[in-house]
Amino acid sequence: MKKFLLAVLLILFFLLPAFYSTYPLYKYFIRGIPYAYKPLDGKKVAYMQSGDHLQLFYTYWLFKDSIAGNIPFFSDPYQFSTPQEPIRFSIQGFPISIIFAIFSVFGDPFAYNTLIILTYAAAGISMFLLVKKITNNTWGALIGGYLFAFAPYRVAQLLAVTPTASPSSSYRS
Repeated sequence: MKKFLLAVLLILFFLLPAFYSTYPLYKYFIRGIPYAYKPLDGKKVAYMQSGDHLQLFYTYWLFKDSIAGNIPFFSDPYQFSTPQEPIRFSIQGFPISIIFAIFSVFGDPFAYNTLIILTYAAAGISMFLLVKKITNNTWGALIGGYLFAFAPYRVAQLLAVTPTASPSSSYRS
């Protein structure tokens, strides 16, 4: 029980500041996805704003479309499809797209934004565990995890480009 409570506290340690770091994401959590680190005033939510964020959203959506039975798994019959190459291979953001598919029951923007918020906990806990294993120092591990989770470069990339280190979505077979 004690380990479970510590795990919950550790997750909250990274999740709560994540909402502050991504402000104003929580205001449009169910209706838009981030497209810029500092969006223009009045343009916090922009429909189909082009960018890498939309490409990653599409990649995760492909997996959801596969689960629905509309397309074969690990394929992309929509993007750059031609009569000579009607179906391209796509990793569909797997395995992270599984999380997207699960949370998409609440809406696709909600699922994408949940992934963004979860990256803070994943990054922070991963670094916490690494530093803890190397140094056996809990306070040092907390600081290391916090610095890694909230590194300015990572946050800027997270809110303007991609929330995960997902490989390219399409390869030629």
